[in-house]
Amino acid sequence: RQQGRRDAFGDEVEAVEAYIASGGRALILREPRTSTGLEPMLSRYGLKANADFIVDVNPLARMLGGSPTMPVVYEYGTHTITKDMQGVATVFPMVGSIETITPKETGVTTEVLAKSSDQSWGEMGELADRVSHDPATEEVGPLDIAAVSVRKLDAAEPASPDATADAPAGAATAKEARIVLFGDADFASNATLMTADNRNLFLNSMAWLNERSDLISIRPKDRTAQPVVLNALQARAL
Repeated sequence: RQQGRRDAFGDEVEAVEAYIASGGRALILREPRTSTGLEPMLSRYGLKANADFIVDVNPLARMLGGSPTMPVVYEYGTHTITKDMQGVATVFPMVGSIETITPKETGVTTEVLAKSSDQSWGEMGELADRVSHDPATEEVGPLDIAAVSVRKLDAAEPASPDATADAPAGAATAKEARIVLFGDADFASNATLMTADNRNLFLNSMAWLNERSDLISIRPKDRTAQPVVLNALQARAL
């Protein structure tokens, strides 16, 4: 759905909820301060998207052309998706924070994938040339920007050949619903996907959702032209 247009219709939300409840998989890329209509469902699965956007003044961001509103992330969880990404960078143009909260559904577990730096905060005001942290109303970093939710279902079925790393071939495996939530959609856009290790994070998320843990890796860099991201001052100087 195009960003910022409208929430999903009620029957669309019901269809998504029924699909997830039956053991479906979903990758949800939510732009900051954008309502989707899926918020109540996400809450039941222990995930919450906040009404802020992250400002990160970590100077390391400048090395990859980042800015305070384009955080460069170096901190990851130990989940299967990100276990091999320690020490690499991903870039998020205008990202909102998310939270893992107490799930309302039974059998749900959540895990954080990535965080902003400890020099960031969740800005609640409007985007402007100058912003500052208000400790009374704004959360200080590190802030979660991506997380997963898994719900184990009661039914069991033979493991598929594709579930190579999740269970031995031919073994019975409990069916489960899986959700990956990001506080940004632009990190996977054509303009940003090949920046830093964004592609690895996106493809690893897709592989995990499809139970293809054998495809989760840090892929070799293509020897092709890489985009150079300039801020306004750098562009004028060039």
